[in-house]
Amino acid sequence: MAAKRSRSPDTSAFAEAAVTGSAREKRVAAGTPDATSAPVAVVAVPDAAERAKAIFVKRQQERAAAVRSAGSASASAGGVKPWKKRQAARSSAATWAADSNAGNKAWRANMAAKATRKFVSDMDKEAKEEESAKRAEVRAKRIAKLKRKAENELKSSSFQVLRNPEKVKKMNKKQLRQVRKTVVNEHGGVELVSPWA
Repeated sequence: MAAKRSRSPDTSAFAEAAVTGSAREKRVAAGTPDATSAPVAVVAVPDAAERAKAIFVKRQQERAAAVRSAGSASASAGGVKPWKKRQAARSSAATWAADSNAGNKAWRANMAAKATRKFVSDMDKEAKEEESAKRAEVRAKRIAKLKRKAENELKSSSFQVLRNPEKVKKMNKKQLRQVRKTVVNEHGGVELVSPWA
C-alpha cells in the first residue's frame, strides 16, 4: 500500500506563485513588461511565504496611497476605507414619479376598487344624513302637535280654581289626579305645568 503524501497548505498554496514568481523575475530581468504588475521595482523573492508577505505589503501600500489620494475631504467625512465606494443616499429615500405605477394592471385595479369603495361610502353617508334629517323633522312636528293639542284642551276645558289650599290637603288620590296647575307665560298665554314642581 502506497503511503499518502502529506501536503502542507503552504506548499500547495504557494507552489504556483513561486513558479510564476521566478518566471516573472526572468521577464523583468529581460526587460519585458508584465501585464499584471504595476510599474514598481520588483525584488527577487526566492520563497513562496516571502512572496505572499510581499504581496500583502504591496496591497497595504496601495491602500495607503488611496487614503492619501482621497485627501482631506474623505477624512473629514469620516471615511474609514476611502478605497470603497460610499453609498450616496438610502434607496428608501429615493423619490418616484407620480405615474410610475400607471402601467401596472394590479395598481390600476386597486385604484379602481378604492374609488368604488369611496363612492359607496360617500353615498351611504349621504343616505344616513338624509334619514337623520327626516327623523329630526318628524320629531319636531310631533312635539309641536302635542303642544298645540295641550293648548287646545286647556282652552276647551271647564275647570274651577282652587283658592283654598286646605281643600287640596283633604283630597284623596283620585281627586289629586284631576288637579292641574297653570301659569301665564311671557307671551300672555296660559299653559299647564306640573303641580308638584
